[in-house]
Amino acid sequence: MIATPTWTLEAPGENVSTRQGDTVLAGRLSSAVSSGEVRVNVPHGSSLEKALQLYRDLLNQPQALEWFARKGLELNSLTLHKHEVKGYTTRDGVRTAVAFSATDDSGWWQVSAKMRAIRDLLDPEDKGMPYLDSGEYQVPLHVATSAYDLPVREAPTSPLVLSPTVVVGMKDVRRVIADLDERAFLASLMEAHLLDMPADRPIDWTLQQINVSPASAEGIGHQARYNVDQLLQYKGLGSPQTAGASRHVIEWLRVALPPAPAEGDYSGLDASQPARAQWRALESPPGTVGGFELYHPVNMGRTFSEVRNDLVQHLRDKKGLEPSLAGQVATIGLAQVAPEFLVREGADATTIGTPAWAELRLGGEMAEAVAPGTSRALNSDQVRALTTLVPTSDEQRTLMQVRASRVLLDWAVLNGIVPAKPQGQHTVSDLKKASEVFNRQRKLATRAFNITGTPLPTRRLLAQQELLKVFPDKSARQLEAMTVQLVDAKERRNLRASEPRTRSLIDTYMTGDLVPGKWILSSDVPPTGPGQAPRTPFQFQNDETLPMLARNKLDGLIRRLPVLDDLLKTAVSKHHNAQQRAFVTKLKLMFAKLPLADRQRIELGAVDLFTLRKKTGKQQVWESDDDRAAVTGRQGTLMRVLHDQAVTYYEVLNSGRIIRHDDPATTSALDKVMRDTSYLGQYKLQGQSYIRSGHDVPLDFEAYASGSQPRPGVTSSDVIIDRLGRNAEAGSLPANQTLATFVPDSYQSDRVEFIACEIAEQNFYESAEQMLKRAKGQLPVEKSRAEHARDINLLTSLVPFVGAYQDFADGNITKGLQSLALDVGGVLVGAGGQARKLLGSGKAFTLGSLAPTRGKLSASVKPWAPKVAWSWNEPKLRFSDAALDFSKQTTQFFNAVFNPLDGYPRLLGATSRGLTKLPRLATTNHLGLSKALPHLAMAEEKLKCYFLVGTGLVDPGKPPAIKSE
Repeated sequence: MIATPTWTLEAPGENVSTRQGDTVLAGRLSSAVSSGEVRVNVPHGSSLEKALQLYRDLLNQPQALEWFARKGLELNSLTLHKHEVKGYTTRDGVRTAVAFSATDDSGWWQVSAKMRAIRDLLDPEDKGMPYLDSGEYQVPLHVATSAYDLPVREAPTSPLVLSPTVVVGMKDVRRVIADLDERAFLASLMEAHLLDMPADRPIDWTLQQINVSPASAEGIGHQARYNVDQLLQYKGLGSPQTAGASRHVIEWLRVALPPAPAEGDYSGLDASQPARAQWRALESPPGTVGGFELYHPVNMGRTFSEVRNDLVQHLRDKKGLEPSLAGQVATIGLAQVAPEFLVREGADATTIGTPAWAELRLGGEMAEAVAPGTSRALNSDQVRALTTLVPTSDEQRTLMQVRASRVLLDWAVLNGIVPAKPQGQHTVSDLKKASEVFNRQRKLATRAFNITGTPLPTRRLLAQQELLKVFPDKSARQLEAMTVQLVDAKERRNLRASEPRTRSLIDTYMTGDLVPGKWILSSDVPPTGPGQAPRTPFQFQNDETLPMLARNKLDGLIRRLPVLDDLLKTAVSKHHNAQQRAFVTKLKLMFAKLPLADRQRIELGAVDLFTLRKKTGKQQVWESDDDRAAVTGRQGTLMRVLHDQAVTYYEVLNSGRIIRHDDPATTSALDKVMRDTSYLGQYKLQGQSYIRSGHDVPLDFEAYASGSQPRPGVTSSDVIIDRLGRNAEAGSLPANQTLATFVPDSYQSDRVEFIACEIAEQNFYESAEQMLKRAKGQLPVEKSRAEHARDINLLTSLVPFVGAYQDFADGNITKGLQSLALDVGGVLVGAGGQARKLLGSGKAFTLGSLAPTRGKLSASVKPWAPKVAWSWNEPKLRFSDAALDFSKQTTQFFNAVFNPLDGYPRLLGATSRGLTKLPRLATTNHLGLSKALPHLAMAEEKLKCYFLVGTGLVDPGKPPAIKSE
């Protein structure tokens, strides 16, 4: 069956003469000019009619009319501009002028996608286009004069001839609209075919016949039949050959960006000579604004909002700018060198130097490559979604690596992996080391995320697994329904009334009662014949009448089952150890993202660890370790650091936060509690009757007890602070380092490893014994729910280190979760993927079966060897993974990046604000660019064009004419 969608555009009809219509229009234009009218009626049959008809048809599509109605807009009052729509709405009898932008949250950019290109073609000067209804086309005078290249306010003196710009532009507009239709059609068609198909299932899209739009038929070439594979290759999306690869293509088909904001390219704005001089005075190397280094190690672990505030203050103090002007200059500067700072919603809390920051920065530059300012129209989730796309060619992957090399080196400097060096002086070994450490750290973070999300092996789960081994022909659902009955009538008769005579097979195995010679499957019990019905509830068939073959068969299966309690203890012990190892990784990641001053303090100072607990209520002489453990807050650890004669306390909370306390009032209050040994004297005086009490401490004990978010300014009463584990003596600066230059590599630090291990071993949130009770299901319901909520909290706190920040709320898994799998309540993330848009609830995870992203690139990357697109024969790395992984690159690539004669360093510096200048650079002969750059320029131009079409725009720049050598 040939799939045929409903196209927005019909096939173009035959060309008809428009001379008569244009003659009538010329007369109307002359009359309008002489009478001073601002509108003109364009007659049917004119050469402008097709463009106006297309505009009117798109404006009156059901989805557009529904949006206008939802906003309460009067259709006759509408005026469409390049970046907004204006009109009037009446509410409670009051008529009000309103405007909706393509960059706000109104939904206008989605609704206007198909009409955007034709609107811009008809109104290039953006004076405004009206709503067109049926009948003749009454349009502003400037629309007609622009379409025919007529002078403003002058009557035509010769026959009207449609502008070549409009003639050519109409073809481009039709191609854009057809492409938008086909993307939506292909995505829906492929999704319907894939459904729940396994990721590795082969699929041949050449067998799926389709009808294509006239625009695509013209591009592919007219032929009898078309198929999905042809259309995908025509769009530059390759040839997917598996279900997993096809889902990656669907992501490309679904991707859509809003148009860049008006005047979004700050670098293209006109400025007066004094303003130009002032801006030149602020020009700085890449990554800096007005001499302020955005990615200096001192900003590691700080949020965007904190760094931006410091930038504004720097411009005021060091450059003498007025407060209002400093904020504006900061915005312009950030747009040029660090667009990720200006992403809408959710970016302000991003901390510099984390994997989430690297991902956001890469996504921001991808958006800026489409058009300057595009990233500012997106929120953080939309920007990061761009990095989940899988490259469609080796050139595209290399293109992202060129840009990501700067991101990776900045990350390495921030984290102390490589030393800071002047611009352009980092080496190949620096980049390789940065890539190796970054990917190893993210791999370990992903592993910790997987382990933390692995469900506790419960007694019921293990029982089910073992029973399925001896009943291989049964499914899990069938096993749940299987029951057994007692064979011995006397034993059945002597059971307590509360004991069931017929039991679940799984429950019987769980309780340890499933032993040979005692049971028979209920399905093997012969039915009771007429007149043989039991006279009492306790009457049962004589065991001699039960089939011995069935009894012996069940006994044989029971003997193959291991002792469940021993199996459970072993499984829980392994799970507990794995959770502790994951917890160590998590703690190291938490310490690694602290600001530089804190990391220096921990690396060089004397460190002591403490726990917080309540009193046991027992005489101290009778207190046991279990008594104290029962009242200890295991959701956090208090750390005291003495460095340079100053004391700082840190609350290391399992929820993922580390809170610093360095104000004298708090540190002195806590030190007073630490030094208090009066309880020893009281114990000597009172002896066996002494019950130790606590102190008032300026900390929120509830955060330690339950894992809740700490409340600022809270004082907890009756808290006892106990020393935990071993302490760490003060360290010393490395050779040839000063405090001003010392940037510790905290994640790989032996000291941080020691601290994390002490916390994980001595103050782990759950003991092995308590975990075993939970696995057996022996905890009360309320306690079990609290433990489950804690597990989810621990999982969510790891997400920022795996990829982007996540939102957890009630709901189902969304479509963007190709890199995440939820299975039997557990979470699995592919080694190269990120957990994105993970949705769960406080009660239970939503189950699903989305395959994680795994696999490697099938071929080595050769930047100088052009390939149109690779075959999607296996899962590929996403942009955020491929761009930051240089392990597969060749020596020639690194030579090209770092060899000044090859042009790459110049390329990196010239494209510091994005990739939009790359095609222009590639046509500049004197740069001495390598052979790779022409192909990268074409890959960049294709990528830019693909995204632009997704916004509903025609690429204003044509691909550069570049010849390969």
